[in-house]
Formats: sequence, C-alpha cells, structure tokens
Amino acid sequence: MRSPFASRVRRSSKSAARRRDNLLLDRLEDRRMLAILPGQFVSSAGYFDADGDSVSITVTGPVGTGAGFAVELAGLATDNSDATRINLSGLTKNNGLQIVVTPTKLAAQAGGSFATLYSSGYTSVAFISNDVDPTAATPATKMVSLGGIHLSAAVVNSISLDGIAVGSITLDAG
Repeated sequence: MRSPFASRVRRSSKSAARRRDNLLLDRLEDRRMLAILPGQFVSSAGYFDADGDSVSITVTGPVGTGAGFAVELAGLATDNSDATRINLSGLTKNNGLQIVVTPTKLAAQAGGSFATLYSSGYTSVAFISNDVDPTAATPATKMVSLGGIHLSAAVVNSISLDGIAVGSITLDAG
C-alpha cells in the first residue's frame, strides 16, 4: 500500500526513464523532541501525558546559554506519563514559560453516529521550580525574574519560585 505522504520522484537516468519506474519517498516528520530527556535543559519539548494528550512546553523570548527548563516525568519515564517537576534555569524577565495541551483522538471509538472521542485534554504538573542544586549533573542557573507563565489546560499543583519576580500568570481552560 502506498503511503499517503509519499511523493513520486522520477529517476534522471535514461534507463530509468525508459522503464518508467518511479521511486516513492516518504516525507520526514518535523524535528521536535517527542520524548523527555531527564536532566537536560531545553527551550522546547513535547511529550504525551498519561492520558495520551500531547503536551508542548516552550520558553518564549531569547534564551541564553544554559537557560531553559528540565522536565521530569513520573517514574523517570521519557514519554506517556505526567510531569512531576519542571525545573527552570537561567530565564529572565524577557522569557515566559508556556505549557499547551492538545487532546488526541482515541483509538477506540463508539462508532455509528456518536461523536468522536478524544483524550481528556488536560495534563497534570506536580511542581514548577528553580531548584539550584550544585551537586546535580546539570545544575540549574539561579533566576531573579520571569516574564510570565501561560498554562493552557495544564493543572499545576505547586509553583515554588522563591525570590523570583513573575510578571503574569495566564490560565486558559483549553
């Protein structure tokens, strides 16, 4: 069966042109980190939570060296789990943290004239912090300010940013 993403490419050699054979090439997916790498500070990451929702976390604004965030998923998983901690590092008043959740279509559907079923559309984050631990393999850089936090369908249990001025916190039910 031919992939719906394949595009036909004609061969340039004369023998290939005579045979009328065509190569089928599949287009590659976008290059986005689709799983979490524990302990690494990044400026953009995406993963699927325990309910199957697509979670995208990004830092807005210019990001300096060593700045960003590290995500720890439950059980130190790399995907298909809820976040237990998002640890911020080296961000400034020119940066913001954005967490956006997108529900995904469930594999099991009711069928017939019933509506299409999707995952819950919400994710859970236990803790957002700027935990500077000098003994960590990749220690976080201390922060003094953060431009804002935007949570779109993300439920956060605790935000502990002691001594850090946060510009605005925006909540969007999704």
